Parts: sequence; structure tokens; C-alpha cells
Amino acid sequence: AVVSTQSTGKMKHFFNFTRCKHSLHNHNIHSLPCFSHSNHYPTTPNSLLFHNYTKRISIFNRHYSTNTTNANIISDQFPDIQTLSLRPYVKSLFCTALRKAFPSLSESVVDSVSVTRNTNPRLKNDYQFNSSILLSRTLGIDVQTINQKIIEAFPNNEILKEPSFVKSGHVVINIADSYLEELANFIISGENIKSKPLCENRAVIAGKKVLIDYASPNISKELHVGHLRSIVLGESLARIHHYLGANVERVSHVGDFGTPIGLIIAYALEKNEPWTQKTGENSYTSVLPTVQNLSSLYTEAQKKKKDKENPTDLEERAQKTVAVLQQAIQFGLESVDENGKHVYHLWKVICDVSRKAFRELLDLLDVKVTERGE
Repeated sequence: AVVSTQSTGKMKHFFNFTRCKHSLHNHNIHSLPCFSHSNHYPTTPNSLLFHNYTKRISIFNRHYSTNTTNANIISDQFPDIQTLSLRPYVKSLFCTALRKAFPSLSESVVDSVSVTRNTNPRLKNDYQFNSSILLSRTLGIDVQTINQKIIEAFPNNEILKEPSFVKSGHVVINIADSYLEELANFIISGENIKSKPLCENRAVIAGKKVLIDYASPNISKELHVGHLRSIVLGESLARIHHYLGANVERVSHVGDFGTPIGLIIAYALEKNEPWTQKTGENSYTSVLPTVQNLSSLYTEAQKKKKDKENPTDLEERAQKTVAVLQQAIQFGLESVDENGKHVYHLWKVICDVSRKAFRELLDLLDVKVTERGE
């Protein structure tokens, strides 16, 4: 997903996330990646995204304001930020509680207990202790009593909220909001972090020119979830690199020319669509299509073109339309006849309507990207 160019020009890094194979999953944060300049970007499903402009951190479903200038120091007892995985730490706290609550338990039994990350989106807890029923058989005590003793003996800490137990017999626990906010503050500031990955990266990346190509929709077609993923990944990297001091150029190469465009124009003219009408020699209707309308026209045209039982010259007309359009774009409108000028006008209408629809989504995501056509 990450490509670094070897050119001698100013463009030192080129990122293309249109075909990124790693998706982000909407879970609570359970592991934090380390960002480094060696193109070893995080591929764990739980990745940290942040907005440097407003200094607001978005840790998936949790949002915290980080306007405070001084963050609290994270104690050395916490796991190292660079390789942080909270599950072993959570298990160690449950093991400590078991040793205190049930001194008679052997170390082998304590070490074998199960603590897992919750993967059920319907449940609100982050981690759960799964060995209460097994311990009930071992100790000859009912599950509710075991759970209550574990909760009472659970060590005080600044990472997790107080545990509780649910009807299923599990003890459940959540990561403290204050810890997530504190951790996010430290990742941004780079202070009191042993590895200081972002500070190291700032020295490497600051001042360099970074080109990030993402989004890249096709004119006349609706955006889909694949575009959304590309936009989120590309914009996240753009903001990270901007924060690190790079001169970031955001580019979206749109598919605004080619046979698909010619096919839509030729088929729309054949169907005599309202937005294709002329009102005079050099004047056109003010009726505009929607992106949904254009997408439907393309789908219908493709079916008609491939219909062997009812052959048509639609593909040939589409190719001629593209040729006329190319001439008008390359050599100017004076190089084409009235039909060519009409085709050029329809192409502009399709592009303008599509851009407006794209812009609505990009504005919602607060994404400002420079469009580059074919």
C-alpha cells in the first residue's frame, strides 16, 4: 500500500492507497502501532488516527479533546507505548486479584486463566475474564461469589475502569477514557515517551515534499465504500505527514475521459435525455442530470452494448463521441462542428455534476484535495 519513489526530483515519497488491502475495523483501541519513517506503517486492524489541525484525537468511536498543553506523565509501570498490547497487562491484573482473593490456587491454575478482548459489537466491554466457571468447579464456590471476590481484590490502576460481572458469568472491564486521552496526548507531544517515534520522524520528514494520491473517483459514477476507505486512509496519512512538518500535496486523479464517458453521452443522446437538449444554436437547457441518473445510464448502456440478440452500433458511436471530444479538448472548439460543441458541452455538464456530488461528501469529511483529470 505504501510506495516510495527513487526519483531524484523533489517528490521523494509517493503514496497510493486506492488499492490498499488493509481495512480499519471499528473496534476499541487494544494495540497501538509505531509510526516510523522506514515505510513500516501499521497493518494492525486497530490503528490510531488523529487530526493534527484541530488537535483533536479520534480513536475510532471515542472522541477526546486535547486542548490542554500539559499532559500527565504516564508511569513507567505501563507497557511500552511502541509495542503496547493491553491484553497481557489486563490478564496480569486479573492474576494478581486471583492470588489475593484465593491464596490456595496454584500458580499453574492462575497462569492458565483466560482473558480475551471482546469481539462482540453488541457488548460494551473491552475485555472479559472467562475462567469463573472453571474456577467454581476447582474451588467448590459458586460463580457469583468468585466474581465478587475477584472484583474486590482487583488492583487499583490508571488504565482500566472498575470491573463488573454479567449474567453470563464473566467478569468484564473497560479501558479508562482518561488513559486513552492521556496516551493520545503523549503520542502527539512526543514527551516522556522512551521511543519518541513521532519526534524521530519529524526530523526525517520535516521539509520534504510528499504527494499523496487518493480518492480518485470516476466521473459520472457514484462513490462507493471503496472510495470512502481510500479517502480515509489517504487523508489520515496526509494529516500525519503535515503534522510531522512535511509539505503535503493531496491529489485525486479522476477518471474524466475515455470510452465510459463517450458511452454515456452517446446513449443519453439516443434516449433524448432532457439534459441533452439544445434550446438554440449555441444555447442549451438548464436541466441537469444527477449522478444517480448518470450511473443508471451507464449501466443501461453497458447492457445494451453487450446484448447479442439485439445488436447495436452504440459502441461505435461511443468511440466516435470520444474521438470528437478529444479533438475539442486538444485543439479547441473551433476545430469541431456543432455536434462536437454539443458533445463537449455535455461532457462539461457530466463533469460539473459529478464534482458537485463528490465535493458534498469530501466536505462532510473535511477533506480538501486537488483534482487532476486525465
